[in-house]
Amino acid sequence: MRLETRNQKRKRIRNAKIRAITALVATVGVIAVFVIILISSRIKLAEKSKEYNNTLTALEQEMEVQRQRTEKLQERKEYTQSREYIEEVAKNKLGLIYPDEIIFRAEE
Repeated sequence: MRLETRNQKRKRIRNAKIRAITALVATVGVIAVFVIILISSRIKLAEKSKEYNNTLTALEQEMEVQRQRTEKLQERKEYTQSREYIEEVAKNKLGLIYPDEIIFRAEE
């Protein structure tokens, strides 16, 4: 066992306190850095989430427009396969008429 004087004991205790305070400050510093990194990551994720939500909304609106367009095209397809459409095209574009039909034309 080593004997020490009062001054040596005070120095040893003071050095131990300084080391403890330094370790505490370093630990708090590291924790602060991690907290800053976590907060900045959270902010970036929130921005990305908002961006993705805006994109999702735009795509949903576009999907609804395309759904309506599909319905109109389906209605048009059904109409073009009907007898009414065939008669209309025959009369207007081909000039055909039924045998018992009479056409009146205005004189020019």
